[in-house]
Amino acid sequence: MTREILWVVAASVLASACGGTRKAAVAGGDESLSPPELSAEAPPAAQAGPAILRPEPVKRHESLLSEGKFREAIVAFTEDALMSESPPDPETKFQFERLGTLLDRIGIGKIPSRDAPLNTPTPAADLARRAVLAFTRERDRQAVLFAAAAYGSDPKTPVFRLLLQALEAWTARPAEAGERQPPDRVAAYKLRRANELFSEKRYEDAAEQCLESLLLVPEDPTAFERLGSMYYALGAHERAAKAWRESLRLKPANDALKDFMAHLEPDGPAETTP
Repeated sequence: MTREILWVVAASVLASACGGTRKAAVAGGDESLSPPELSAEAPPAAQAGPAILRPEPVKRHESLLSEGKFREAIVAFTEDALMSESPPDPETKFQFERLGTLLDRIGIGKIPSRDAPLNTPTPAADLARRAVLAFTRERDRQAVLFAAAAYGSDPKTPVFRLLLQALEAWTARPAEAGERQPPDRVAAYKLRRANELFSEKRYEDAAEQCLESLLLVPEDPTAFERLGSMYYALGAHERAAKAWRESLRLKPANDALKDFMAHLEPDGPAETTP
């Protein structure tokens, strides 16, 4: 099957993803602000019989997706769907349909000048790929956050601006001015907002700001320390202690927090059930 035929088949298969009932993706409707999963569970083992060309098709398109090879992932998903004896998972089908729509909107795979920046090893390109992946996974708030940081890291490259604009229009939730900066500055902005919200006793919103900061700078001990404070104010003491322990792991010299934790857990960390 030639590449040209595959593109036609891909468009046909993915276009049918909109059929039937399907919940609408709601901007900011993520249950968790943790980083998106980059791999899927392996499918059930195949029944005994002759070997097939792709014994684990889900892993193939998921791997391409996580590597940022978005058009290749769509083709792989389409091939797998055509070779499978059962219809593709509706949720996965929907996600690949929205991925294809986003790529079409910003010209990825059609305009070479827009492909090149996404395939370069730069911080902005990495953030942009994370934005596309988050959008594919229906984590729309994360997608806008990553896209805004990508644009803030490289505002002169058109594809990053186009990606942000497309995601803002899709989610109807524009990025804040403070989010259109390089990731370290966005993270600092988020922590300042967390402090403001904490002073207003909006603890849940403050915790969300800390979590968004950690999406961009995952190893920030200050963000974990403040997240612990927000959780503690919410009465989630176990989660608070976990965040504080992570802060101390990253910054063992924080004597004030260490002393507080020793008072909070005089017998050491409590056993928790996974």
